[in-house]
Amino acid sequence: MATEGDGGRQITGNITGKTLIEWGYAPGKWFAKAVDAANAAAARGADAEALRAVVDAHAPPPPIPLRAKGEAAYGRFIDAETDLERANVAAVDAAMAELMRTPTIRAGAVMPDACPTGGAGSIPVGGAVACENAIHPAFHSADICCSVAISVLGDVDPTQVLDLALERTHFGGGGRGEGRGARARPLLDAPAVLAEFADNPFLNGLEEAAHAHFGTQGDGNHFLFVGRLRSTGEVALVTHHGSRKPG
Repeated sequence: MATEGDGGRQITGNITGKTLIEWGYAPGKWFAKAVDAANAAAARGADAEALRAVVDAHAPPPPIPLRAKGEAAYGRFIDAETDLERANVAAVDAAMAELMRTPTIRAGAVMPDACPTGGAGSIPVGGAVACENAIHPAFHSADICCSVAISVLGDVDPTQVLDLALERTHFGGGGRGEGRGARARPLLDAPAVLAEFADNPFLNGLEEAAHAHFGTQGDGNHFLFVGRLRSTGEVALVTHHGSRKPG
């Protein structure tokens, strides 16, 4: 077992991960390269101080401490009218308060469609943050680039609107299924669209998936709602949507 002496004394024996732990380093994947480099340096006659420098060069930087909860504020653009909505907002607030402790986040906001997602440190659906000098893959969800739209249809039968809408769209992670994407074909089979698929290495070969998913609603907190405007009584269709795959 390697031992470290005083001053410039050399290390004797083979350096292992256990050696690094005894020197006060926290175990990690970086140990393997650090051990190899340290043993190579020891073979060249490096003393204890030089070996520590070799190990330090492979060690990850110390973690940046989290902010105190509440130190960083965020915009809150969501209201609650019922007990269920208030419970949802409370869960979103708890998630955002924890998320805003991340030291790379400079600003945050909660949108009106927000709902909580995973565990501590995950961004709620409908949450948005601005980060500095960092990319956080976990802060992006499958609903990225989804949209909310309203269509005011006038004095029509709301039941008929809902029936027609549900006949033509689809909720969930998958496509419409065999043959149900036919309504999208005239658009997606246009030569210009097909040429773009052919020229894009990420889309080439996914034409059938696009047909199946085109115009679908997605999932998560997506919805299709038919009701009447309080102001005029007109029937309106509101959708929160975002097709999956290349649809």
